[in-house]
Amino acid sequence: CGAFERHRAYGRFYHTFFSRPENAHLKKMLHFAPERCLEKTLRRYCPDYSFSDYPEPQPGGLCLDLRDLALADESHDVFVMNYVLSCMPEDRKAIRSMHRALRKNGVVLAGDGLATDRSTVEFETARYGGAHRSYGIINLAERFQPFDAQAVNVVEPLGDSLKLKHGLSVQEYVLVLRKKV
Repeated sequence: CGAFERHRAYGRFYHTFFSRPENAHLKKMLHFAPERCLEKTLRRYCPDYSFSDYPEPQPGGLCLDLRDLALADESHDVFVMNYVLSCMPEDRKAIRSMHRALRKNGVVLAGDGLATDRSTVEFETARYGGAHRSYGIINLAERFQPFDAQAVNVVEPLGDSLKLKHGLSVQEYVLVLRKKV
């Protein structure tokens, strides 16, 4: 199906997340570095779905640099990305740019690795997969200011048999970054 194991866990998380009444206002979504296996799932939850690949856009897609989004202020409700922020230089610029382009109560859903026992570590040169950093839970709130930051282990609510069936690890995180009102 073209999916990694984590995509199955993300799909379940998205279903739960978008089914909550407090998220019913999220109608305009932009999916960065889109995984085609998740596109159908995400389109179900937001009637206005678009995607962006940078620096080489796919047919029908946008070409937006997260560090300087060519979007109007408060123009979108939700940004989705997986393993993007840790792999880009200057993630703080991206955080400010996303905050500007999101509407009030807008949200960033960013799947990424997360160390639960330390702060974020910056690498001098990009590592495996192009990673410029490894996020840590200890300084999560500070790192993603001005957003309210929450880390959700999307594997935790799944039973052991489902984890085994889908080959899921013990932890797989989605960072939920909500724009404060």
